Amino acid sequence: MDHNVTNLSEQYNELWRETTVIYEQWARKRGISYYDLLVILSILEANKPCTQKLICEQWKFPKQTTHSILQNFLKKEWIVFAPLEDDRRNKAIILTEKGKQVMQKIVIELQEQEERVWNKLGRERSKALLENTALYNQYFMEVEERESL
Repeated sequence: MDHNVTNLSEQYNELWRETTVIYEQWARKRGISYYDLLVILSILEANKPCTQKLICEQWKFPKQTTHSILQNFLKKEWIVFAPLEDDRRNKAIILTEKGKQVMQKIVIELQEQEERVWNKLGRERSKALLENTALYNQYFMEVEERESL
């Protein structure tokens, strides 16, 4: 294997881990876990009724992980469950007033933090970061598909 490519992969993986740790620490300062934060984002950003199944699909979480997080939110009285009209087996996650206030506060803080970072990066660097990350993901999937044939 090419040493230069190995070095690039190591650097990329280190940055990926570092980014995850940064978000984990950010969430912990607000009294939640990184996984709680991801579930909160799913609930607030859902364009249709949010379900446990939707969250699992979005983040590739095991059902038990998502279930545990939602049960914790239920205990904190942040959410309630309601049967879906078109699929009684799945339940919609409904925010309580308390949950809406807490979750929106967290997400607004996150968005403000991220906005400051994007502004500091500037338009060109931000655009390049997004384009190159999307291209990396595309190429990774293409190589994976080719090798699995």
